[in-house]
Amino acid sequence: MGRLTSCLLVLSVLVTAAFCVEKARFDFYRVYEVTASDEIHLKIFQQILDYPDGYKFMTTPKMLIGSTAQLIVPPHKFGEWSEWVENFKIEVKLLSNNLQEMIDKEDAATQRQRRTGVYDWSTYRSYNETYAWMESLAASRPNDISTFVVGKSYEGRDIKGLRVNIGNATGKPSIFFESNIHANEWIGSHTTTYIMNQLLTSNDDDVKALLESFDWWFLPILNIDGYEYTWNVDRTWRKTRRPTQNPLCHGADPNRNWDVSWGAFGGSNLPCSSGYYGDFVFSEVETKQLAEFLATVPNSFGYISFHSYGRLLMTPYAYTQAPVEDLQIMNGIGEKATAAISPFRGVSYRLGKISDFFGLVAGSSVDYVAINQKPKLVYCYELSNNHILPNEEILATGQELFASIKTIFTEAINLGLV
Repeated sequence: MGRLTSCLLVLSVLVTAAFCVEKARFDFYRVYEVTASDEIHLKIFQQILDYPDGYKFMTTPKMLIGSTAQLIVPPHKFGEWSEWVENFKIEVKLLSNNLQEMIDKEDAATQRQRRTGVYDWSTYRSYNETYAWMESLAASRPNDISTFVVGKSYEGRDIKGLRVNIGNATGKPSIFFESNIHANEWIGSHTTTYIMNQLLTSNDDDVKALLESFDWWFLPILNIDGYEYTWNVDRTWRKTRRPTQNPLCHGADPNRNWDVSWGAFGGSNLPCSSGYYGDFVFSEVETKQLAEFLATVPNSFGYISFHSYGRLLMTPYAYTQAPVEDLQIMNGIGEKATAAISPFRGVSYRLGKISDFFGLVAGSSVDYVAINQKPKLVYCYELSNNHILPNEEILATGQELFASIKTIFTEAINLGLV
């Protein structure tokens, strides 16, 4: 009896261990770009967001007629989905017949490039690799570069960033970069680290002038638990990882969790939804700690938030159609910033308020910062044309966005805003 009990215990441990490391697979799952052409489509998309039942939006759909979103459809829902498309005349574009192939290709390229041991932008990087690289930068120039910690995530990881202040001078205007608030948007953090690297290594006199003129703060990965989860369990995961009031559902959308008309619109009140805005305002420790940390950043001048997808450059607000203060200045600079992107690959970014492109969205970080820290310039980018972006596009995206960021803050100096 004792031996049988021991065998059962060992078997139980082995099975449990297997489940702990098993990754979600998406074999033959399809990815569609869907367009909301009328109010009925918006209601259908909200219903899918609230009660996914196997479907999954890669991002919270924009509740605006004419807007698009990326929707994952599992094989067992093909029949149902095709009926909906036919009956409700939903405009769709098939992006992938097999989501797992996209993930496998990304993973294979990542593993191959990482073997070189060189930190570059040919491949995606884990949070540990990114942190180690930032620490090495800080150690190489301790008088100019330092790391900072916003706080700890729900699962106990440091939420770490890099500060670059040449000469460690006080009184400079501060620019803060926030990225990977959504876990699956890997291109955001890698664009942030590329910009960091270019600022520190460029021989361009204009870049050197920018580097010395501002106090630069970079937070590559805000949603650190969710980011780690996308690497080890589910590449499509978007939310944080804190347990909710529903024991079967984890996490909230951290860009719906800030104290700006929280819960009013643009998300979901259902914990299992990818658009869940949280149990209460700042229920997620990551958003709460960042809000508290931002209040300590001196001389707030610029705030940049990176997301994917859509190729947009957006100004506040999301929660109202009312114009943000200094909108005219931001639009003038924004026009030049979008123009700076196209020479690289002919890619075009559109400029406008967040609410112009998404409809009304409550609880976003850029609105909170615009209202409470009042930087002169606040922008939110939607990068690229996909959420799972091939490794080959990381560098190109970084180059485009560095040119855009360089334009924004060079223009700010030229206009006498600093």
